[in-house]
This record gives sequence, C-alpha cells and structure tokens, in this order.
Amino acid sequence: MTDEQKKTDTLNSIKERKEIIDKYYNTGYLDRDEAVKKIKELRITDENVGKITTIKLAQSSIPFEYATNESIVAELEMQTKILELEMKSSQ
Repeated sequence: MTDEQKKTDTLNSIKERKEIIDKYYNTGYLDRDEAVKKIKELRITDENVGKITTIKLAQSSIPFEYATNESIVAELEMQTKILELEMKSSQ
C-alpha cells in the first residue's frame, strides 16, 4: 500500500467514525452493529490502535454486547484521535 493509499484509508476511517459519533450525539441513535464492526476492524488493521486497545483492555474489559452506547462511542472517539495523531505525525 502506498503512502497516499494509507492516507486516504485513514481519512476515510476518521470520516466514518465521526459520522457515527455525530449521528449518536445529534439523534441519540447508535447503529451498534456498525460501530462495533468499525472498532473491531481498526483494532486489527491499525498497529497503534491495537497496542493502545490491548493496554486499555488489560485494565478493564466489557464485552460489546454489554457495553453502553456511551462506551462504544468513547471507543470510536479514542480511535478517531489516534488516527488524527497518525495523520499529523506522517506529514
């Protein structure tokens, strides 16, 4: 994957997460299945997200089916911040 493709993928991941987050804050609706899918995908495909998630899960872990909407949104927000930092550091 070229640097340009990676940048495009990262920007798309940020956009997708922000759309889910914004919809939740604006309407109260969270597509839990889509949100969990995005979270799991990024945990696997992004090394930094994977490392940080591993550290956080060592402290406490709740299966997604028992997690509150707020917890799921918080994880999406964390992933978004990590991706944004990656974008800044690659410039």
